[in-house]
Amino acid sequence: MKKKAKAQKIYSFSSLSTPDEFISRLSETAVQAKLGIEQTENGFDLDLESNKGGRVVYRASVSVNEDGGSVIQGTIETIPWHTRPAKKETLWDKILTVFAYILVIPIALIALIVAAITALVIRIIHGKSEKIGEEKILCDFMTNKMCCTQENNE
Repeated sequence: MKKKAKAQKIYSFSSLSTPDEFISRLSETAVQAKLGIEQTENGFDLDLESNKGGRVVYRASVSVNEDGGSVIQGTIETIPWHTRPAKKETLWDKILTVFAYILVIPIALIALIVAAITALVIRIIHGKSEKIGEEKILCDFMTNKMCCTQENNE
């Protein structure tokens, strides 16, 4: 059974600045907001978050609208850090792996139980914490820092 390809949501913004002015202002503002920025051929990649899986970027293109302003459209994508080449495992590697699992699994289970209890106690004492998502970071940066208006997103 094949997995359905997840349709990426397109985030659209508009600005009164021309594309060149917008890109130059974007570079300065992204540095001030401590977000990474990389210019591409027809737009930019804005680093929203880094995690153990890779970087989360807003990959956008900038074009001119009919009023001379800018239209910014793009998607939020995850870019992995590295891809590893395939390595053939030897019998000795497999034996060491099994031995390591036999030693590590009981210790890991005990550590997980302790961590779960600690997290539960902290959550009860301090309440639920809200994690800021990439979408919120992007919308906040583009509307508040770059003075753009958010268009209807698909």
